[in-house]
Amino acid sequence: MGMMGRVAVFLMCFITYLVFVGSVSTYDLLTGAVVSAIVTALTSKYLVRDEGKLAQVRRLAYLIKYLAVFTKLEIISHVEMIKTIVRGKVNPSILEIPYDLRSDYAVTLTACSITNTPGTLVVDLDPERRVYYVHWLNTKTLKVGEAREQISKSFEEVSKEVFD
Repeated sequence: MGMMGRVAVFLMCFITYLVFVGSVSTYDLLTGAVVSAIVTALTSKYLVRDEGKLAQVRRLAYLIKYLAVFTKLEIISHVEMIKTIVRGKVNPSILEIPYDLRSDYAVTLTACSITNTPGTLVVDLDPERRVYYVHWLNTKTLKVGEAREQISKSFEEVSKEVFD
């Protein structure tokens, strides 16, 4: 593991710490640095497989694109959940949604994005069959292609750009 990988893990941990703490006081900066250094020492060899990818500027652009797509879909999903709550009707189901991703990171990012979106939750996945099992609170279709389009396709496309 080279220095670039360690620096990347440290910065991600440190920034995440500061965002969740919501403060940049001296105490929080020092605590964040110490915690990030410990996490980096313990995990960086498991988190970074190819340091060459870290130097690719286009990946940062794709990451920013991912955040924009995630934010847009998150807002749309919150509006849909508000409508569902007001109506008082749900139509739950668990669907098998296929994915076309190669890296574990892309699969995980997509699964987490689906789960973080209100009304959907990845309850399991089968890497051999390359499918997610998604609980959809307000099912709009049982057709696999249409469900994939509505639940995971946008996340998958951007995750693929970032990690595959």
